[in-house]
Amino acid sequence: MRRTPTLLILAWALYDFAITIFSMNVISRYFGLWVTETMGGSDWQYSVAFAISMGGAALAMPFIGSWADRTGQFSWCLRLASLTGVLCTLWLGITRQLGVGLCLFGLANAGVQIGGFLYDALLPTMSQGRRAGAVSGLGVACGYAGSLTGLVVVAPFVTRGGHQAAFIPSALLVALAAAPCLLLVKPPARPKAARARRPSLHEMIHAAKSTPGWTRFLLAIFLCINAINTVIMFMAIYARRVWDLSDPELNRLLMLSTASALCGALGAGWLANRWGPWRSLNAVFGMWCAALALATVVSQRALVWWLGPAVGVALGATWTAARALVAAMAPQDRAGEFFGLYGMVGRASSNFGPLIWGQLIATWPGHSGLRDRMAMASLGALMLAGWLIFRGMPVSARAAAAARTDG
Repeated sequence: MRRTPTLLILAWALYDFAITIFSMNVISRYFGLWVTETMGGSDWQYSVAFAISMGGAALAMPFIGSWADRTGQFSWCLRLASLTGVLCTLWLGITRQLGVGLCLFGLANAGVQIGGFLYDALLPTMSQGRRAGAVSGLGVACGYAGSLTGLVVVAPFVTRGGHQAAFIPSALLVALAAAPCLLLVKPPARPKAARARRPSLHEMIHAAKSTPGWTRFLLAIFLCINAINTVIMFMAIYARRVWDLSDPELNRLLMLSTASALCGALGAGWLANRWGPWRSLNAVFGMWCAALALATVVSQRALVWWLGPAVGVALGATWTAARALVAAMAPQDRAGEFFGLYGMVGRASSNFGPLIWGQLIATWPGHSGLRDRMAMASLGALMLAGWLIFRGMPVSARAAAAARTDG
């Protein structure tokens, strides 16, 4: 099998650099605070906007992936999704209306999420002749390097202009980093017979059912990614309310956690090659359960500086091992479809965690710190349930996935 050139892999990995800037600067760091502190909105409004955005993107993913498999038009779809994300984030930097801002955030997030799943679906192409764990780990590590870069570059703008000042420079950084992938990376041409075949939901469901362990994997992902994405959304707000961290302390904690995520991504890539992606992801889910339990009960601020890096390691390792496992389980000619189903379940699950969080914050009696801790405990319960389901995947599916990571 011909090896994918290293330069092309680096161009592909830079797209992770780009979209993680959006995830950190917009979703995790500044948009929630812009809604709640600058504009006087609520956690619930942010949760609803995020849920609608993720739901719409999730529903579209399997069909976009199936169409891209048949036509080979991954590049065109990726460019359109990326352009949507960048333009809406630029506009978000100038609007003065909360409703408009929530709509723009929803469109920008949908574009970035769809672009991210199409980028993921290129992993089998990028790892030809190589091990998928290492290639996936490189991409995720580049993503967290992007998060660090985005925080450092954007922080002076926020100091001078407030939370909204983060959005325009973040959009420009995303566009710049995504450009090499959008211009250079192209999937192999599809045979004419494959391009002529019509997609159907029945075929996608049948393929999922006929792949050992795939349905159980998707159910586990539904629960686990639910918890993880909610942590990403509310980590800055939680740290502010529960541990009373200042803006400079928040930046330091996020940068430390992000550096740890970079290390976690590279380490998980090595482990996925050595242990197989199933065993690696199983260990990561166990680490998440421990981290969320600690986040619920820890009060000492000194311990936060240990807990943040632990969450970062788990976060980086999750995306590395999960992508490698999907690449191992998916038939090569249906990678877009399988990554679309994986993306759909992961993004759809993101609707529920934020809504649960927002509802608990709005209705739970007591002071705000207690409400936030109960919301964090609910995420721990979701993660534990997903981990237990994941551990029940058939042994044959684990062995097959491990075998197919060799390349």
